[in-house]
Amino acid sequence: MWVSVLVIVSLFVLWELVVRVAHVPQFILPAPTDVFAQVYIKRDALLRNLQPTLVATGEGFGVGVVVGVGLAMLIAGVPLLKAVVYPVVIATQTTPKIALAPLFTLWFGIGLLPKVIIVALLVFFPVFINTAAGLESVSKGRLDLMKSVNASRWAVYRHIRLPEAVPYLFAGLRLALTVAFIGVIVGEWIASGRGLGYLLVLYNSTQDTAALFAVIFVFVFLATVSFYLLGWLENRLSWQVRIQRSQQS
Repeated sequence: MWVSVLVIVSLFVLWELVVRVAHVPQFILPAPTDVFAQVYIKRDALLRNLQPTLVATGEGFGVGVVVGVGLAMLIAGVPLLKAVVYPVVIATQTTPKIALAPLFTLWFGIGLLPKVIIVALLVFFPVFINTAAGLESVSKGRLDLMKSVNASRWAVYRHIRLPEAVPYLFAGLRLALTVAFIGVIVGEWIASGRGLGYLLVLYNSTQDTAALFAVIFVFVFLATVSFYLLGWLENRLSWQVRIQRSQQS
């Protein structure tokens, strides 16, 4: 943890020195101190536009996770559906979401819904693929053992499949988290009068590069905090992580 902090601080110091020594114009590359100053100066605008971005990201992420996990569980329980579902899923994912964004805006307006749909579509695929792989990774011997004691399908999921799939699920969640922020930016770029993505477009059009970097820093901070929160949650839910910690201690 401290090593990571030291590396980040060193990069900021190096960035600051390069900009100051080379006299790089601020509209090309602002110094970190100028960017942090803009975060403070434009704090009201950043906070005002942070809320719609978080709402769209959170709701889209939640919908994508629920649908992805649910469909993965359905396929694990009914293997015949795999041949039907996978081609449809692949087809939806090969379609560029930035091309769909204007259509969603046309169909659903410029409010919250199109951004939620874009985020959910991006989140769905990594969660679905990883969860399905985790549910299918259970050995046949363990499944046969559950069948020998007449365990119900829910009991098999609860005691065998779901615990085994937790590391796979969180791997998918980490991937999904990164694309969720990308998705909400795309949605707010296409048609939105609020949100951090809207501020990116606004500051880019006025060539306010320091303010543009300030918005990017806020995005990076949100993604980093969310990533570590997922790690904390995995430590609480994954028995594999607890076993690793006990072996290391």
